[in-house]
Amino acid sequence: MANARRALQSVLQMENAALRRADFAAAAALLPDKVAAIQGLHTAQPSAGSGPPVLGRVLKAVIEDNTKLLEQAVVVQTRVVELIARAARRGDETISRYGAHGREAREGGAIALLTRA
Repeated sequence: MANARRALQSVLQMENAALRRADFAAAAALLPDKVAAIQGLHTAQPSAGSGPPVLGRVLKAVIEDNTKLLEQAVVVQTRVVELIARAARRGDETISRYGAHGREAREGGAIALLTRA
């Protein structure tokens, strides 16, 4: 059980460090290790009816820190998505038009029509 707690504590400390750096890709890459460590902790329990895992004081503090950092990351990511969405909406108003040869077409240019009689 102590090894399982240490494994979870270790992966959470790595995730917390990544979240503090705002390195969300690194934090997300740790998800499989985090899931495995949590499963290992549950597997290490003496019996199924013994209740929730007994956590050490340090691990509890790391979990609390992880919770706060994850909540902050969600706020940051929400703001980023909102900024992108706002920029995309503004960009719709100034969409460039492109001609047949891939060059930007100018607005208000002359139009030629060919007709045959």
